[in-house]
Amino acid sequence: MRERGATGLRGAELEVARRLDFDGLIRQAVDDFRFSYRSEAVRALGVLGGAEAIGVLERVADDPTSPLRSTARLALGRWR
Repeated sequence: MRERGATGLRGAELEVARRLDFDGLIRQAVDDFRFSYRSEAVRALGVLGGAEAIGVLERVADDPTSPLRSTARLALGRWR
């Protein structure tokens, strides 16, 4: 196993980090936060249940283009 350098990153990880710019890192952090926030909202619908919440979860779970599809399917698991 290769040693990590002073940055704590291995060779390939360090190369990726060197190609990133500050604005790109900020955009990625914001995108990650938004996805996490939406994912938690989908999970909350699964906890709440009810006809309207289940309807929303079913639409998301059945949408093959939704990045939240798997989260919605898991949330629906308790109601199906």
